[in-house]
Formats: sequence, C-alpha cells, structure tokens
Amino acid sequence: SAFDGCTSITSVSIGNSVTSIGSSAFDGCTGLTSVSIGNSVTSIGSYAFVGCTGLTSITIPNSVTNIGNRAFYKCTGLKKIIVLPAQCPFYDESSFYCQQIDTVAVLKCYLEAYKSIQWGGFTEDKFYTHKLSVHIVNNDATLGNLLLSTQDTLLDCGESITAKAEPYFGCIFTQWSDGNTENPRTIEVDNEDISLMALFAKVYSGACGETAQWQYANGTLSITGTDTMYDYVWDNVPWWLFRDSIQQVSIAEGISSIGAYCFTGLSKLTNITLPNSVTYIGDNALSGNSQLTTIALPNSITYIGDKALSDNNNLETVSMGENIDTMGDSVFSNDPRLYQITCKTQRVPTISEKTFSGMSSRVPIYVQAACVNKYRVHEYWGRQNIRSLGELTTYTVTAGCDLRFGVTTGGGTYFEGESVTLAAIPNKGYVFVRWSNGATANPYIFAASENLTLEAQFAPATGVENVQNEGTCSAKKIIRNGQVFIVRNGRVYTMTGVEIE
Repeated sequence: SAFDGCTSITSVSIGNSVTSIGSSAFDGCTGLTSVSIGNSVTSIGSYAFVGCTGLTSITIPNSVTNIGNRAFYKCTGLKKIIVLPAQCPFYDESSFYCQQIDTVAVLKCYLEAYKSIQWGGFTEDKFYTHKLSVHIVNNDATLGNLLLSTQDTLLDCGESITAKAEPYFGCIFTQWSDGNTENPRTIEVDNEDISLMALFAKVYSGACGETAQWQYANGTLSITGTDTMYDYVWDNVPWWLFRDSIQQVSIAEGISSIGAYCFTGLSKLTNITLPNSVTYIGDNALSGNSQLTTIALPNSITYIGDKALSDNNNLETVSMGENIDTMGDSVFSNDPRLYQITCKTQRVPTISEKTFSGMSSRVPIYVQAACVNKYRVHEYWGRQNIRSLGELTTYTVTAGCDLRFGVTTGGGTYFEGESVTLAAIPNKGYVFVRWSNGATANPYIFAASENLTLEAQFAPATGVENVQNEGTCSAKKIIRNGQVFIVRNGRVYTMTGVEIE
C-alpha cells in the first residue's frame, strides 16, 4: 500500500523491471487518471486500484497471469478494459466489480477464448476486437524513404506488414531501431503494438571510380587514386548531400579523368585543384558552381567536354594549358562574368560552331603570339576575340622554404590567369603543414593574379600516425621535441586544442 490514499497522483507508469503490483498499492488514489503497466508485470494484487474513481480505461499487458480480488473494485469511472495476454489471466469473481464497464477489448485471435468463459464475469456482448497500433517511421526524411506494404496503422494479431528502407544517393540504411538489419523486413503482429524506426546515415567516403576514392571532411572533398572517375547524371554523385558544404575540391596526382557532372552545383565551391595527371574533363564536370571565380586547367588536359565550364555565375578567368586537343559544345555558356580566357596550345584545338555558344564573342581569348593568325583564320575560333598573350600582365610567383626541412618546386613568370603549380617536398623525418598564405593543398595549383612569394612550412614527423574523428575528419599526430601535437587542416595544435605557429 505504498501509495494508499495519495489523491494528488494523476499518472503512474510502471516500468519493465517491476514484476508485480502489490495489494492496495494505489488504493483510494482518486486523482489517478492514467496507468501504464510494464510488460514484465505478471501479477496485479488484491485491491491494487480499488477506489481509483478517475480511471476510465486500463490495459492489461500480455505478461499478466493473475489479477487479485477486487483489484479494480469501486473504480466507478472505468469504462474500458484492454486485455492483451494470449492465455486468459486468472481472476477473482470480484476483480472487476464495476457494473459500468461496457467494453472488454481482446485481440482477435484470442477473442473467442475469452468470450467462451465469460472472462472477468463479463457477458458476451461486452467483448470487442482490439487492434494493435503500427508506427514505423524513419529517422530523417532527407536521408531516405520508407515503403510500407500497407498504410493501415491498426492491425489484427496474426497479420503482417513489410517495411523497406530506401536510402537516397549519398546515404545508407544502417539498421532498424531494434537492432535488426534485414531490409526489406516483414513483421508479424503478435500481441504488442509495433513501434520501429529505420535508421539512415550520410556516407562520408567511398568509390568514385574503379580505384578512385572520395572523402568529405570539413568543407573539403578529396579525390585519390590512379584511375578515371565515373560519369554521373546531375544529382546522383555520391557527395550530393554535401553540395552546399563543399568549399574546396582537392584531386590527387594519379587521377586521369574527371567524369560527367562530377563537380556540378557545388554552391560554396571556391577552389578546385586539378593535378597534371588529368587529361580529360567530362560533360558538365565543372558547371553550376556559383562561387567559383577562376579555373586553371593544367598542361596535361587534352579534352574538355560539352558545357564542362558552364553556368558558373561568378567565373571570371579560365586558363587552359599547352595540350588542349578537342573542346565540346557550349563549354563556357552562361558564364556572365567571364572576362578572360588564356589558351597556350600552339596547335589550334578542334572545336565546333557551338563550342562558344552562350558566350559573348567580345570575351578576349589570349593565345601564343606566334599563333594568333592561325586562330584568327580558323572557321570557328576566328569568330572570337583572339588576342596575344603578350598583351597580358605578367606576374612573378616564387616558392621557398627552409632547406633543412624540405624543398619546393614550381614558380616563375606567369601570364595573368595562367595556371601555377607549386609543390612542397619534405625531407625525411618531416611533413608538409601548409603554405605561408594558409593554403594546405600540395601540390598547390592556382591562377596567377599577383606577384606572390610563398614559404612552405614543415614540421617534424617522428611517430606520425593517422587519427580519425567520427569518420569525417582526418588528422595527423606528430611528435616535436618530445611533445605530441595534432596537425589538422594544415594547422598545428597542442593536445589540449591550443593552436601554435
């Protein structure tokens, strides 16, 4: 009788660790309006809820086997009892001594057994079928879809429902909330309500070619491997969910081809690094990137696909290398701010009458001085504003470092907008950290726009090991002068998170 006479109690939830409700446990709790009995309770004691006049309904869970004498005696507000056990619980003739009860709801598969013995002293006309509720949802509607074989939310025992979790591009289904990983999954309704959640998650890395791999972390999309990248169609690239977060694309030496639509619609992309191993840029590969202002194509590139550099609202300069052989249609269409293209190819690239479709013919295209006439007399190039590279401003870019720690390559004199490639090569026992302007790409490829001197910064690499943080952030742990530091995104931190120079 722990709560005997506690009239202020309005709600009681009896957890799954409780196996029995003692005699007179809630005797006289007249304010009690809601009771939830856990599925581990096997016995409800005598007078347990006697005089609980505020109760209007009660559910007997499937674990209950015994209901004591006058357990619900004088519960004058009690109108409905839901009984879930498959085996009729033992009861006393006075267990439900409440004349006003008009509904005894029992699962369909057990209903006849209860009616046949007039369980609880109730006549047949009081018994009704009770359906079980089905509640199946997913954890994030932006990551996946849930297909159900029926939209009914109430089912009879013995019926079943099939649920299939369908992740969107760039996502995976991990498991159901009860730990089951079967998908699709058929669930048979037994004697309990069903409440399940399909759990989806974003994918932060994976394959994007036969050997090419991608990884996203902290605003940077990194592509590694020694292969061609797959072709995609608009929104089925595996990093699509990060399209509004990617600020930088870093492609490692060894990748030879950028597939169709690989880097399309990246709304925050400001920098993309293409290595000298890339020879092919697919259709729409670098299109629709509203924050990209310059694109520098290295000397290795021989082919540029249809609309490859189109629809970049803020693109101003494009630099093409020395070996362009073929260009597709509408390469620069809908680039309203484009004011300069440089092309160092001495052999006039093969194009069609549609190559410059959607681009103003007033945009100057600067070529080698000795080749100006060859371009100007070409059937299609000649329709454009062909100018000599000699008319452009030149800039000097210098790279250096402390030779005790490593060496640098690259640098020299470049035309405005021309592609610059700098590389930092650490000596044994050291690692590259960053350039003096904060850039961390290595090699570092960018378009010349000013005279620039950069220093490569290195750090001791004794005991270097990779560190993973929640699968999304990679870093290196280094030991310098006997102390442990973390190098992440080109910055050096102490183990307590304090940044150091």
